[in-house]
Amino acid sequence: LDEPTVHLDIAHQMEILELVRELNTGQGLTIIAAMHDLNLASLYFDRLILLKEGKVWADGTPNQVLTEAGISEVFSALVRVEQHPLTGTPHIVIMPRGSANHQK
Repeated sequence: LDEPTVHLDIAHQMEILELVRELNTGQGLTIIAAMHDLNLASLYFDRLILLKEGKVWADGTPNQVLTEAGISEVFSALVRVEQHPLTGTPHIVIMPRGSANHQK
């Protein structure tokens, strides 16, 4: 699947990814999806592969792959990685440039 949730509202994103998860867990289908929404990927997929310049940079569970250092290296972005309050999976919070020490 190539960006299966792009341009969809939240309800339809969830509907598509729940269907994909059911196809995987219920019917045993292998699912390969390219996604740029790392938070959705973390919520719905057990294994993630992070690419940098077309090469595998990290491969593993969301907790193994979605680290602050890894995301910073691959995307040149300042982020905080927190735990999702319900699932415990990584949840990425984007930090605006210049806000490293700024708390609201």
